[in-house]
Amino acid sequence: MTAYDADFMKELVYHLDGDWRAAYEFDQVELATVDGQSLRLRDGDGYRFSDAADRGKIVVYASFGDYSGYADRKFRNTIRISKAKGVAKIAAEIKRRLLLAYWEEFAAAKTRKQAADDRAAKRTAQVKELADITGGWTYTNNRNWSNRDPHDAMNSKHVGAEFSYDDTFNLSVKGVPADVVADLVRMIHLRLEGHKLTAA
Repeated sequence: MTAYDADFMKELVYHLDGDWRAAYEFDQVELATVDGQSLRLRDGDGYRFSDAADRGKIVVYASFGDYSGYADRKFRNTIRISKAKGVAKIAAEIKRRLLLAYWEEFAAAKTRKQAADDRAAKRTAQVKELADITGGWTYTNNRNWSNRDPHDAMNSKHVGAEFSYDDTFNLSVKGVPADVVADLVRMIHLRLEGHKLTAA
């Protein structure tokens, strides 16, 4: 076969495990489930941008979609299988070499994203509470994808707080009497119990 074989690809999709919804686009097949799993199947003989390593093979790529930032970066998400093996064996190899690990890692990534979202929601609530305690704060939030968590900072004329990625924060003051600082730290400590404070 030297060109895209639509019938071959349709039969391959039929043999795959999982409740996939297929979209046949040009020279590849996009597969997706209602849970967000995503596979791309390419016919190496028909794909316009294939290199020599793809010829005579089915190239399978797994995507994590909305959970990509939370998936293990070491996960091997692309495999190549010779078309000569036939659709049944190709489907079996896709399951053995990719899908079993993919489904497991997808679930783990989904769990990690939910945990990060929960931490972000908790952080936001804490920041609002801190603003209520001190008053007159401005607030900024910057998401750093390499750390997968928000980085929060708050500032007023005399008091500042910077939340770190490990759920601690540094408190800084200027032009504030020492006894006021001590009271402020005690108040924050009581309201945000369990968080480490460092006053500078």
